[in-house]
Amino acid sequence: MSVTRGGTSWRRFVVLGIPALVGVAVLAGMLLFGVLPLGLYVVGHDVQIASATDRGNAPQGLTAYVDVQQMKNGGSREPVAMAYVPQATLPDGLCLSLALTFPLIGTNTLRLDFTGHTVAREVTVAAADFRAGATRLTAASTDGADVRPDRSNLDRPVRLGLDAAELGGAAGGFGADIPGSTDIAQLAASAKKTVIAGTFRMSGIRLPRIGHGAGVEHGACYQPGAR
Repeated sequence: MSVTRGGTSWRRFVVLGIPALVGVAVLAGMLLFGVLPLGLYVVGHDVQIASATDRGNAPQGLTAYVDVQQMKNGGSREPVAMAYVPQATLPDGLCLSLALTFPLIGTNTLRLDFTGHTVAREVTVAAADFRAGATRLTAASTDGADVRPDRSNLDRPVRLGLDAAELGGAAGGFGADIPGSTDIAQLAASAKKTVIAGTFRMSGIRLPRIGHGAGVEHGACYQPGAR
């Protein structure tokens, strides 16, 4: 008595599988070349985001304040810098590095470099360490130009020293509201076991790199204090 065993219909596989693979490849290509946005949500790891060059702009301004957050796995409550950026443009791309620590394996650093035009939207950063280099804080004007000396086109001023509670943070903390187009040079944000989230439209991706260990010698975007 013969037994019929399972087999593969290669014709059916080609008919059904090839279009699906092509579709996945097209979507991946659209992501890599900036046609489709990429949702980024990183939580619970040590993360660094840095601009590739000194050029960067937040055309819709930003808000920043101090808050207190519970660290991962029941850790202590620690102060963190919170920032919300409606939109940021980095014309020369950015670097993203993520330090992953696992039992037995230890710490490894995953690094992604995007070398082309990058636009980030609705970005929230909770960072234990945040640096922005030479940053120009700008008030909002009625015509989009710089505020005139007589303030005749002033729409909303830069507000520094706000109570963080007004912006959603811890009462008594420092808060800032920068409503105008803000130039950001040497962006360098480091979030320790907190959250970076937003939607990025990026291009010019390089092959990911993985290094065994932590620090710039293993692929981290920058050395804290060096930028």
